[in-house]
Amino acid sequence: MHSRCRYPLANMGCCSSKEQRYIKYKYSPITKPQKAIKPHYKVLVIGSGYGGGVAACRSARGGQSVCVLEKGLEYLPGDFPETMEESFRSIFVNDERANKAFGHPSSLFQFHAGKEITILSGCGVGGSSLIDEGVALDCRASVFYDPVWPDNFREDLDNFKKYDRAYAEQMLRPRPYPDDYPVMKRINQMREIGSNLKVVDIEDLNESFFRTPLMINFEDAPGNHVGTPQSACNGCGNCMSGCNTGAKNTVAMNYLPDAVQHGAEVFTQIEVTAVLKDYESYQWQVFYRSLEENAPKEEKSVRANIVIMSAGSTGSTKILMESAERGLEVSSEVGKNFFTNGGVFGVSYNGKEASHAVGLRTGMFHGKPKAKDGPAPGPCATAFLDVRKRRDGFVMHDVAIPRAFAAPYIVGSAIASGKITVDNFPTGSQWNSMLQRLPSEAVTNTLGLYCMTNTDSPGELVFDSNRKQISVEWNQDKHKKYYFTVEKALKEATGILRGHNAINPKWSNQFSGGVFRQPIGGCCMGNTGLNGVVNDRGQVFIGDSDDTYDGLYVIDGSIMPCILGVNPAFTIACIAERCMRLLAQDERWTVDYNLQTQMPQRPDHKDTSM
Repeated sequence: MHSRCRYPLANMGCCSSKEQRYIKYKYSPITKPQKAIKPHYKVLVIGSGYGGGVAACRSARGGQSVCVLEKGLEYLPGDFPETMEESFRSIFVNDERANKAFGHPSSLFQFHAGKEITILSGCGVGGSSLIDEGVALDCRASVFYDPVWPDNFREDLDNFKKYDRAYAEQMLRPRPYPDDYPVMKRINQMREIGSNLKVVDIEDLNESFFRTPLMINFEDAPGNHVGTPQSACNGCGNCMSGCNTGAKNTVAMNYLPDAVQHGAEVFTQIEVTAVLKDYESYQWQVFYRSLEENAPKEEKSVRANIVIMSAGSTGSTKILMESAERGLEVSSEVGKNFFTNGGVFGVSYNGKEASHAVGLRTGMFHGKPKAKDGPAPGPCATAFLDVRKRRDGFVMHDVAIPRAFAAPYIVGSAIASGKITVDNFPTGSQWNSMLQRLPSEAVTNTLGLYCMTNTDSPGELVFDSNRKQISVEWNQDKHKKYYFTVEKALKEATGILRGHNAINPKWSNQFSGGVFRQPIGGCCMGNTGLNGVVNDRGQVFIGDSDDTYDGLYVIDGSIMPCILGVNPAFTIACIAERCMRLLAQDERWTVDYNLQTQMPQRPDHKDTSM
């Protein structure tokens, strides 16, 4: 077991002592033991991803007592899985079809296997930021002028763009792959795709092709803008299984440690079951269960004046639905307008030349990669093709798959592209043995491609009262018409690379349809409870009325009322900043936004609800 890993490898799937991992800086936990939970806080945040991290940070900087309850574990750099065996021990699967669950509910990789699609989300201190691509793209302005957004939100767009976006950028620090790093072949391959793609007429490649803005640190920093040490990206390619060098600008590297420095308390392995109003004390009562090994299973509770749900699309929706069963009046829209953000994953399997888009062992690279050391995979995403201006527009970016999932990914791509056939779906060590039988260039010459469309049709999240779990109602055939242009573009891109086309390669017989990893919606914004679950500030509507609960919020990706057309992480953080700016205004908090970076003068906090 790793010397700083606080959880048993056999139970939780943390890092193995058999693999040497280069960690430049020493990291200390920011979480506290569950026994330290106080009976009452001014602000209680459920979840610690892009929404919860912002909420905790701004509440603590506003001088409030803050508690963060996180379902997952705390992972320090060096603790993330890097082998297939470690990653499989870090998986939790809620299998809707089998009506069963597999793995530990605090696991890093959370799969919800529905009847037609599978949803993947991250679980841990930092939420899905731990395992996403780290992409920080802005939505097109036209997205926010869609009438599905509340009127008050659209009227406040100037402040949102000028200030809330600046606050998020200040903390997450996006920048493209730098010129002083080794030239990457897949950047040139993406440019080649853009130059030859015929499914859409790219008139000006200079406008449509660019290096991806990434929430990744490319310079050594003994103390970053909030004092957390971060090494420079070493190009290992393992962004989506957790950054073991500390270079990725996850929420655990900025918002959360900053919140703790300002007095917030973070607790792990806590599953919140319901939030109800105690009308005697006029406080919120948050019910939870401990997920620690050998912990008593009875429900406990903690009280707060303000509760902010930031457990993600499935998590926040589930808590609201279970709360409704126990007496909380919520909108009949809860669970509706659930989206996969229009995402489609494709693979160019074993193309004409090397892409080097599969992660390598972290310990192979010390510090910045150098050309003389051989090709490093680099960050997960490096280059974008943006054709959102078109009627059937989309964005496309390259994807490096982490080493932990290399065998199932490569073998699954070979199966999906028809290059090999199997009688029975591989399991366990069979993946590695099958990988050994593939051509030697199958790993180096395979490139993942991810697209997001401008339009999609929503599904719905439904609460199973017996299992206390969420199920996904989804009609895959209904969605195929929205994916037609994207799938055609992916097939054409694969041909340009002279690879073999694989769409949504399957690597588990437990997973139905494709695996979608950017779920949004379920608790969408609206003008009233008739067309939304929360208002533009994230306040929860009382039933189908236009009245809201005092002190009950949802602030995360679940409140997005439509697909965003790009990776949603940065937009979620920006909208969370806006919700917290307006909450602070309502509560008369003074939030100190000053860091090492000079920020624009704060806006006049005008009430836009009139």
